[in-house]
Amino acid sequence: MVKERKISPVVVIAGGLGLALAGGLVLFAIGRAAPGPPRPSPGLANLYGFITDDETREPIAGADITVYQDYDTDTVPYHATSDSQGYYQILDMLVEVDVTQMAVYANGYKAYANEDIPIVEGNNELSFSMEVAG
Repeated sequence: MVKERKISPVVVIAGGLGLALAGGLVLFAIGRAAPGPPRPSPGLANLYGFITDDETREPIAGADITVYQDYDTDTVPYHATSDSQGYYQILDMLVEVDVTQMAVYANGYKAYANEDIPIVEGNNELSFSMEVAG
């Protein structure tokens, strides 16, 4: 004789809520992921990333970003400003250059400089933090 087992409604509800919560967390994580710029044309590069406070890890909005690319005897400057999430992007940069440098200024923070950024064709992410001036 086979004994029939009943499933408690509490188990069914808890299982359904657990699946809904897991699905919601996945959607939340996808929504918070770095958007990244669109893919550039062949032979060009994009530089993007997030700028955060070194101590709090909060985004730094309004940072002034300048990237300089030196090739042959010319220097090409690119400019951007970080948004409220600390996100910046510079599109359609040259790839075959001698050097790529970055200087970043934000109110209340020490200047950030990177003297040699490796740039390859396609999208290049460079996220960093800045120290509070003091």
